[in-house]
Amino acid sequence: MLYLTSALKSYNIHATDGEMGKVKDFYFDDHSWAIRYVQVDTHKWLPARNVYLSPSSFTSVDVDEKLVEVDHTKDTIKNSPTIPADAEISKTNEASLTEYYGWNRYWRGANLWGAVDRPFVPKVPVQDEENSAKRNEMDMNENTNYILLNEADTIGIKVHGHDGKLGEITDLIFDDDNWKIDYLVVKFVKVPAERYYLIKSEHITSIEWPEKDLYVDLKAEYLDQQISYETKEDTLASL
Repeated sequence: MLYLTSALKSYNIHATDGEMGKVKDFYFDDHSWAIRYVQVDTHKWLPARNVYLSPSSFTSVDVDEKLVEVDHTKDTIKNSPTIPADAEISKTNEASLTEYYGWNRYWRGANLWGAVDRPFVPKVPVQDEENSAKRNEMDMNENTNYILLNEADTIGIKVHGHDGKLGEITDLIFDDDNWKIDYLVVKFVKVPAERYYLIKSEHITSIEWPEKDLYVDLKAEYLDQQISYETKEDTLASL
C-alpha cells in the first residue's frame, strides 16, 4: 500500500506490550531512496533518547487505527544501544542497532535490503538460515558511500531538471511492501494557484544537500505533460 510520509507522522507506534510513542521522522538513503529507519518520539516514555527502528521490525501498518505495530517488547527497545537525543545516526550506530535487533544489513548485497528485496522475510529453519547467511556473506558487496537523509529536512528541497527548476518537494510517497520511496510530490507555484505533480524517484540523478538542490534527468517542460493536482493528497489518490 502507498502512503504519504507526512500522513504517517500522525501514527502511533505500538510494541508487543503497549504504545511506545509516535512516528517522528523517516531516514532514507540517497542511493536507493528506501526508508531505512523510522525515528520514534518517545519523550513521554524514554526522555533524552533517540529511538530508531528499521521497517524490518514492523509487523503491520494499520490505517484504520493509525498505528504501526512492532515485533519487539518495550523492554527490548529500552535496552537497545543508546543514541543521545542530540546525536545523529551514524554508521557505527547502524551497525550496533543492526547487530542488537538482528536486522538485515541493507548496505551489504545487491538487493534493496541487502540479501533480500524486502525489509522483513519469513523465518526459515535455523540451520538453513545459518547456511544461507554464510553463502550471502561470501557474495555480498558492501556499499559504504550512501548518506542517510531525513524527511523533515528534505521537504522544501528545490527540484531541477536539465534546463530549469521543476518545483520543490512537499511530500514523499512510499510503498510499505518494500519501504521504498517511489514518488516525490513536487509543488509548483503556477498562477492562479499552486499545483502538485508526481516525479518518480528513479529520475533522481543527484542531490546537493548543503544547497538543498535535487537534480532529475528530466527537462523543465516535463511538468506541462503531466497531470497536476490541487492537493498533495490528490496525488496519492490517483495511484
